[in-house]
Amino acid sequence: MLKEISFVFFVLLIGCYIRVNCEELKHLTNEVEVNVPANLTWELYSHLGISKLAAQQLKHVIQRIQVLKGDGGVGTVLKLTFVPGNSSYTEIFNVIDDQKRVKVAQTLEGGCLEIGCSIQLVRFDIIEKSPSKSIS
Repeated sequence: MLKEISFVFFVLLIGCYIRVNCEELKHLTNEVEVNVPANLTWELYSHLGISKLAAQQLKHVIQRIQVLKGDGGVGTVLKLTFVPGNSSYTEIFNVIDDQKRVKVAQTLEGGCLEIGCSIQLVRFDIIEKSPSKSIS
């Protein structure tokens, strides 16, 4: 499960890390089926769990993650610093919907905003596929 979930997060981060041209790429979507119930997957994604997992599993990409404000709920502000430490972005959690299992974070500084994009949103939807599988 950890490898599959960290891969999803990695795909979302790598777009900014490699400086994807925002004129060519307006929307990136990736779905990964995991052999984990949706409620457990949501537990990881809903607050700070996915960020902590990413910091642990992707040390070659993420140097550190700092919580600048909040406790993982709506309004939480995170700063992600990438290896070798000269590139970062700051995001705020705008939506955390436990009923729909949806989380939306908006980039405040850095990331794709540095290369001219007007907005960068990362949206996580956790969808139940069966009692023991979910799509993230």
